[in-house]
Amino acid sequence: MATLTYAQLEGLWMKAAAGTRYGTRTWAALMAAIAEAESGGNPGALNPSDNNGTQSSFGLWQISTGTHQPPSPQWADPATNAQLALGKLQGQGLEAWGTYTSGAYRAYLSGSTTPDVTGLANSAATVAETTAAAASDCLVGFGGIPGTAWFGDIGGAGGNLGQGCFLTRSEARGVMGALLMTGGGLILAAGLALVTAGAGVRAAERAAGRNPAAPPAPPAPGGEGGKARARAEA
Repeated sequence: MATLTYAQLEGLWMKAAAGTRYGTRTWAALMAAIAEAESGGNPGALNPSDNNGTQSSFGLWQISTGTHQPPSPQWADPATNAQLALGKLQGQGLEAWGTYTSGAYRAYLSGSTTPDVTGLANSAATVAETTAAAASDCLVGFGGIPGTAWFGDIGGAGGNLGQGCFLTRSEARGVMGALLMTGGGLILAAGLALVTAGAGVRAAERAAGRNPAAPPAPPAPGGEGGKARARAEA
C-alpha cells in the first residue's frame, strides 16, 4: 500500500473521528503530524522492538497492545488503524505517543493543508500480506481451537479462540542477546578473579623475598658440641 500524504492522513482522521470531539480540522492536523512522525505515513510500518524490545507497534499510528501481538488482524488498513488510534487517544490521551511528548510531531504539523479523502480505499491484498508478515514473526505459538474464528470476528480481535504467540522471533533474539551478555559478564568476572589472585600470589612472593627466614643459630660453646670436643681431647 502506498505511503499516505499529510493531507490524506488528515482526511483519514476526519472520517475516523466523525461525530466525536476529535473530528475537527485542528485535531486532524495534529493527528496527521503524529502519524507522520510515528510511521512516515506508511500503513505497513512495523516496529518489532518498541519500548526496549518489550512490545511491537503497528501501522500508521504505531498502535501497540503492550505485547508483540497486533491490535487487530487488519492493523495495516488505514481506516482500521485510524479507529485504533482514536480509541487510544480517547483512552490514554496524546501522551500515549512518544512523538507527541518529545515534540517530534511539530516538524510535520501544518494548519493550512486541506484534508484529502481520495486514494484511501482498503487494499485487501496488501493488508493481508502485511499482517501475514507480522504473523510470521511468531516462533512458538498456538493456532487456537479450529472452527472458532467467528468468535474472534464478533469481538473484533480475529483468529480462533485461544490463538496466540508465546514467543516471537524478536523476543527470542532479545533472550539470546541477554544470555550472551550474561555469559560475557561471567567470563569477564572469572578473568578478573584470576588476575586478582595472581597479583596476590606475586605480592606474597615479593614480601617473602624482602623478609627471608633467619638461618638456624650455631650451637653455644658450652653446649653439647663443646663437651664432646673436650672429652675427645682428654
